[in-house]
Amino acid sequence: MDKEYYKDLTKEEQLVYMDAVRKTYKKSWDAEHPESVFQHRRATTLKRCKDRCSVPTKNTVEKYKFTKEELEPIFNLLWKNWTSGSESDSSNS
Repeated sequence: MDKEYYKDLTKEEQLVYMDAVRKTYKKSWDAEHPESVFQHRRATTLKRCKDRCSVPTKNTVEKYKFTKEELEPIFNLLWKNWTSGSESDSSNS
């Protein structure tokens, strides 16, 4: 980066510029490493579903080719939450 140009920027402008540089770098890295990005997003999607106790959509399952073994912990959590909720509901009656 040209130091003369950089010194004329305010702190806020410098932050905006550096953010744009980071985004550009990330975008180019993502384009050069599509398999790594795919695997990261796949793992993140599974983790998010477990954390939220939610089921991925049919399209997501097909896109990432999740196996039964990978989805089973999510369904077990759902079942556990559903059955524990049913027990507390019946005790309130």
